[in-house]
Amino acid sequence: METLLPGDIFLIRGHGFVARALRAFTRHLGESRTRVNHVGLVVMTGSAHDAVVVEALERVERHRLWDEYGGTGDEVAVYRPIGLLRTELQKVVAVANGSGG
Repeated sequence: METLLPGDIFLIRGHGFVARALRAFTRHLGESRTRVNHVGLVVMTGSAHDAVVVEALERVERHRLWDEYGGTGDEVAVYRPIGLLRTELQKVVAVANGSGG
């Protein structure tokens, strides 16, 4: 299993009614179909089971990725930014954690 690193971005595509509705009603006329309905940021290294993430739900939440999405049937994709300096990634993660700016 791939290790997730701070600064990795994850995208969620849910299959429930609310997830489908979000994708349908949050796009503008003429805009292509939305493929995902949620995004978040990895803030602590770990496997998909252990990595800690930050995401904006009803409020900004910090939790383990697997605790929220493991076994739900939702599709999860993780992307690693390239071309950023380590210090830039550290700044992004610090802001996401509420400890930088």
